[in-house]
Amino acid sequence: MKRFFTLLFAILFMTGCSSTETKIEEATAGYLDEGYNTTEVNVISIEKEKVNVPFIVYALDRAFNGKNYDVEIEVGDSISTEMTGWVNNRELALRNNNYILRKDEQLRERSETYQNKLDELLEMGIQVEKATEGHEYKLYNEGIRLINFEIESENETFNGEEIYQLLTDLSEEILENIDTTVELELTLPVKAYRSYEAQGEAEHSITEQEAEIKIPYEEDRKVIDRLNSTLTAAKLNHQFDEDLIEKIQELDLVFVESTLKDRVDQADTEFIHEISFVNSSEIKDETILELMNLLREESYHKSYITFINRPNGERLNQVDKIQTIEDIENYF
Repeated sequence: MKRFFTLLFAILFMTGCSSTETKIEEATAGYLDEGYNTTEVNVISIEKEKVNVPFIVYALDRAFNGKNYDVEIEVGDSISTEMTGWVNNRELALRNNNYILRKDEQLRERSETYQNKLDELLEMGIQVEKATEGHEYKLYNEGIRLINFEIESENETFNGEEIYQLLTDLSEEILENIDTTVELELTLPVKAYRSYEAQGEAEHSITEQEAEIKIPYEEDRKVIDRLNSTLTAAKLNHQFDEDLIEKIQELDLVFVESTLKDRVDQADTEFIHEISFVNSSEIKDETILELMNLLREESYHKSYITFINRPNGERLNQVDKIQTIEDIENYF
């Protein structure tokens, strides 16, 4: 009798395990079909999640939240891709999957057309570090998925529309059977010019650093416009030099800093080239107008000017906005 119950328990246990694995396989295949329109999905392995916590914590978590299972999956696109994720036996939804990351890695190794597009971007000074799932899993309409590209550049002069189109082409190779769109995480070099007093004379220092710029997806051309405006600001920041500082100082203005900054007073992230000066009651409107004219002559139309500690008026004003004495009275 004891053997009978032991055998019965073993059969029930194995049946339960088999049933759980079947549910996990079906949930995984269903998620990938719905999320990425994949046609061939093979679950290679299902294993209980390995955790390194005290047993009582593990037991309580599983009692309240269910068990997690690590899954390894093969997706049979034009290029077969192995990926991983995890499924909770209660929620039965694939989580934290790395399909896009792994597909990007496979395409780099095995697709000539994909590599050619990466090479085109590289010739423009753009290094595509990796592609991952976008921050919003689904975007706007059902079936459109967002891909996040992490890119780096040592160069600020390139065409935003060309970059965006090439990244869109890459996204369409990653997800073959579904509409995609992209968002960017762009790393650019930043040169900060600063002025300080040393033994009664103005000295200047230059520091090199990096700016991590997130450009989220926006409808129509907004994302391209945002990319181009960011690149324009970065270019202005990079070309700012000692010659321009000397011309500015001839106007008896106290220069403080030139750098690329995140304009935090905007609802959306916006990076601008900002040139700052010490505010003084002795600064005449005519001097400010001379400064604006000088900057326009030097092609700094899109730069922003700020006078530190100015009690009234807007803190930041774009050079192109200040054309007359009346503009100074209105904005400063």
